[in-house]
Amino acid sequence: MGIEYKIVCDARTVASFDDFLRSQAYFDSYNAELHSYYLTEPGVAVEDNWPVVYASIKADGLYFCDNLVSEEWSARILRSLIDHAFRHSDQVVLLEL
Repeated sequence: MGIEYKIVCDARTVASFDDFLRSQAYFDSYNAELHSYYLTEPGVAVEDNWPVVYASIKADGLYFCDNLVSEEWSARILRSLIDHAFRHSDQVVLLEL
């Protein structure tokens, strides 16, 4: 189990996350069964099929789980997601779950 966060933002921003995530260098794959985006440090082998981070789009924001694989990369990915939310939304709330 990792550290979980939720980036809460408006519906317009939520709708933009799919394209944004898929366009990032850290995007590895999408698991349709789990509705999860696997986000991984480029060039790093993933153990037991667990990415550095996975994310899932929710109605009111983006769920983010840091799997404690790479603290530095997890922080970079989270920061890029928060920055994206702020670029498209007037109000953003970050919750630690």
